[in-house]
Amino acid sequence: MEIAFDESSPQKEILRAALKEFVEYGQKGARMQSIADRANVNKALLHYYFSNKQNLHREVLHRVFRMAINSIYQSIDEADSPENQIRGIIRAYFSLFRQNPAIPRLMLLELNANSSDFIEAFTQVFQADTVPFPQKMIQIIEDGIERGIFRPVNPRQALLSTLGTVAFYFIARPFARQVLSIENEDQFIEERLEHIQDLIFHGLIKE
Repeated sequence: MEIAFDESSPQKEILRAALKEFVEYGQKGARMQSIADRANVNKALLHYYFSNKQNLHREVLHRVFRMAINSIYQSIDEADSPENQIRGIIRAYFSLFRQNPAIPRLMLLELNANSSDFIEAFTQVFQADTVPFPQKMIQIIEDGIERGIFRPVNPRQALLSTLGTVAFYFIARPFARQVLSIENEDQFIEERLEHIQDLIFHGLIKE
């Protein structure tokens, strides 16, 4: 589930380089010349594909969000119950962040900057479906409550708690590895996924 750039080089390399540059420096601090250097292209070619930094920034965000929503909706479509749909969403988000460590760092930078590009890209991609994703997850939780599978929790709070719990380790990854003295990170991450699902469903499942 790594970020897919389907175009042939050099556009593919420009998008990959731009993602790295935006993660390191944010939209304001990123430089087109630096992106061109990372992609091993000249600046004129960079501007040929993307006329300015904002257009490039928006395209990177759209790619990230499109990949995320495709993975999430696939996990929802493959599930046969509200419980399995929520489990699928958790696994999809977890895999997205695990395989693309740049994404949570990019999201944190964009949210802290109150980026209009970030909000616009999120709105266009996540709300393009008949039922936008945040509302879709809320509907799944409400359906589980109505069917007696979930406790009568606040669906909006449950959504934030679930997604925030998944994201936190990957946002704080360097700090967490050092503070928790994590030696085998692959094993820790597998345990983390199991723990998150156990924690979330202890709060959701009606006994």
